[in-house]
Amino acid sequence: MSANTCTCVSGYVDLGVSLCGPCNQTLTGCIVCSSATVCTTCDPSPGLNYMVNSTGKCVCIGGYFMASPGYCLSYPGCTLAQYYNNIVSCKACDNSRNFILWPSNDSCICNFGYFINSTSNSTNSRC
Repeated sequence: MSANTCTCVSGYVDLGVSLCGPCNQTLTGCIVCSSATVCTTCDPSPGLNYMVNSTGKCVCIGGYFMASPGYCLSYPGCTLAQYYNNIVSCKACDNSRNFILWPSNDSCICNFGYFINSTSNSTNSRC
């Protein structure tokens, strides 16, 4: 500590008034940060599915969306989803992978003649 400043250990950020707090206190999903607003490493724990975006925030990896703060959900083929009262409603599907929107239940289904590869949640070639 010098001149009323302190250096926080890795995984912690200066919260002001000579107080260090964990990065995830100011940045959801962050385990290493360079400031209170910039994350450099997101929590790699299974099930979280985070990555650091260009602005230093933890966001869901491709194919996942933020269901609630700190939790990314996968919904096969869905590129835009709404999560409300524990119900997922897909609003747009990944047409480049041959998914189409099934409006009656707000989910993505395979386009005619395609099927889901259950190991990767992606569509494969025609049947």
